[in-house]
Amino acid sequence: MDTEKTVLTVEDVAGILGTSEEVVRKQLRQGRLHGVRVGKEWRIARVELERYLKIGAEDNESKE
Repeated sequence: MDTEKTVLTVEDVAGILGTSEEVVRKQLRQGRLHGVRVGKEWRIARVELERYLKIGAEDNESKE
């Protein structure tokens, strides 16, 4: 069985990225990071976080 979560919380994502939960929520509200609202909470699929990281890396490469 895979021990990695496939669906992450804002807290999980903030820990992975080394940033605050508020920054993650802001990225979600702005549509830069894709997630879904479940009541008042956000849930982010791991594949969406990976997409977000890949796009960020590509943006950094294009600015160099």
